Amino acid sequence: MTRPRSWLLALVAFGVPVAFLFSLVFVVMEALSQPVLVGRRRDLASVGFGRPLVWVHQDLTSTDPPLPGTVGLDSPWEHPVQVHGVAFLLDLMIVFAVVAVVVLVVAAALVAFRRRVVPLRGRSGSPGEPDPPHSQLNRLCEPARPRA
Repeated sequence: MTRPRSWLLALVAFGVPVAFLFSLVFVVMEALSQPVLVGRRRDLASVGFGRPLVWVHQDLTSTDPPLPGTVGLDSPWEHPVQVHGVAFLLDLMIVFAVVAVVVLVVAAALVAFRRRVVPLRGRSGSPGEPDPPHSQLNRLCEPARPRA
């Protein structure tokens, strides 16, 4: 029976929840903070917020912004809001998939880089037995000797 690699376990245990929380915060903050371009007065009846999918609609007809112009999500107490849960979940899954792919690519690159690193060799020449730290420091401080 093979044991799972520790980096894979750490990636699943910590990377997935962190990626999910990042995706959740990103999706919500993007909808709350990004302005939307409105060209006509009748477009204010249902202004859509959220990317890549629109999951929040707000009626901003009672406002009088200069047109064409940008509007942002306004107070739900003053302007009716519709939240579409299915579109929100799909939006969240899309962003999570992108973040998860980026995390996996970075993790794979780090593992590949780690495998390429040559272990230190001690004076005995055997890998895995590095010199004591003081002898490595002494070797760095010595002047370079010409090779024969």
